[in-house]
Amino acid sequence: MSNETSSSTNSIETSLTRTIKLILFAIPLGPSLLCSLHIMICIARKHKLRHRTNHVMICIIIVDFIELTYDLAAITMPYLKTGRIYNLSLCLYWVTGNYALQGISAWLMAWASIDRYLLIFYHRLLSTFTRCDLPLIIIHGFVVLWYVIVTITHPCTENWFDETRFLCGGPCFNINSIIATTDWILLVLIPAMIIIIVNLLLLVRILVQKLWLRSSFKNRRLQWRKTANLLIQLLGITIVFLITQVPLAILCLVQIFLVPDFLIDVSHIWLYYMPYFIYITTPFAYIVTTKECRTRTFRQQQHRIYPIHR
Repeated sequence: MSNETSSSTNSIETSLTRTIKLILFAIPLGPSLLCSLHIMICIARKHKLRHRTNHVMICIIIVDFIELTYDLAAITMPYLKTGRIYNLSLCLYWVTGNYALQGISAWLMAWASIDRYLLIFYHRLLSTFTRCDLPLIIIHGFVVLWYVIVTITHPCTENWFDETRFLCGGPCFNINSIIATTDWILLVLIPAMIIIIVNLLLLVRILVQKLWLRSSFKNRRLQWRKTANLLIQLLGITIVFLITQVPLAILCLVQIFLVPDFLIDVSHIWLYYMPYFIYITTPFAYIVTTKECRTRTFRQQQHRIYPIHR
């Protein structure tokens, strides 16, 4: 998003549109943060949730929590309330952090899809550091290094950032259309395509397996239950991602290759804020699909009757 494009959208952004977005974010933000803290407590208390196969989900929860606190609650919501960022010196940190955390989150979702596919159909693979943790390190390192490079090679001019625009008008490297398009392809399009393709392949293969298991042995039916649990957990999180990211990805494709101004006002005022809903709803989806983290386990502990020693 270049400054030239942002100038046209600034005039149609009104206090009403900002207030609507502020309300939409403010209502579920508190419960979402509480859910994230509840999940972290569950992970700390239950050894099963700290298994290597669950590390990618832990990373997703932590990254989303950082995005909600660092970006949405601390900077974006005050901006929506006042119509300007309270300190112009925060612009570089705001836009870089926003882009980096979104890129990490998108690639973590993509790897979670691949990882769950391997767990379901190649469950005999050992849960080693190379298979489970090394991809997470590569994802974080790649995204951070990418934004360090593009930030250093394209330093901001003195008047680039505008305190009245979302993300202060966007990153400085957007002045270079090649780098901006490459950034979008690497950090938005490719992970979204991986998520769609892998999950469709996963669903088709599981449906075929389910039909085959009808005439199979009972122990294979037990394996199906485990497969269903992994699938439900994955789909509960990735569906939220796809609902919010796929429309934006399709719109960006149309704008890049067909009509540059297609729904430009809608994208800048509404769609560019959609990723925040991913971070808000992901903790709820994780709790619903993870029985170890449901609150009833804590209620059971509270109402447990202990024997009286005489």
